[in-house]
Amino acid sequence: MHDGDPRLKGTRYSWLRNPHNMSSEQRRAFEPLRKGHLTVARAWAIKELAMSLWGYQKRGWADRAWTQWYS
Repeated sequence: MHDGDPRLKGTRYSWLRNPHNMSSEQRRAFEPLRKGHLTVARAWAIKELAMSLWGYQKRGWADRAWTQWYS
């Protein structure tokens, strides 16, 4: 059985927390994880993009933003 990446130990809530609610120290600690080539970092980026789609005023704009990102 594979134990996983040791860098992820204790980071569960960092992945779930809204980046706008992080302190500067939390953001600084999270940055290397976010920019790393980890599967969870890719999933986190997709989650953040999906959250940003709620800010669009019109569905067409959100559709275009999603399509642009996806391709």
